[in-house]
Amino acid sequence: MKKAFVLALSCLLTTVSWSQPAEALGTLRVVNHSKYPLTGSITYHTALCKDDKMHIAGRGKWSVNSGLCAVKDSVFSLKDDNGVEHVCHSKRGATSQTNFVIYKRTSVPNAFCEVKDEATMY
Repeated sequence: MKKAFVLALSCLLTTVSWSQPAEALGTLRVVNHSKYPLTGSITYHTALCKDDKMHIAGRGKWSVNSGLCAVKDSVFSLKDDNGVEHVCHSKRGATSQTNFVIYKRTSVPNAFCEVKDEATMY
């Protein structure tokens, strides 16, 4: 009985890890192109992957090997000189994006910052 349970659990874990979109796998990178401190979080599709939270200094970088984990959602914010948090506009929800570049200057009206996907940022 114990062997059957272990086998069933192994099959379930293998199926869940293989069901993630392949294009979202690999190294995730976040680059803060602003002078302001950045706070961010990245959540993944499965509970088998631990969500990531980061604090990045102005003009700083952060990366993590996400392995088989596919991004479910990402949220980034910058804290201005007055200590006010501003959520940076990005594509919310599931994404195959692996490069998150945060800019203070924005093309979005009335926005403090925005997130772009740039393949060549290092």
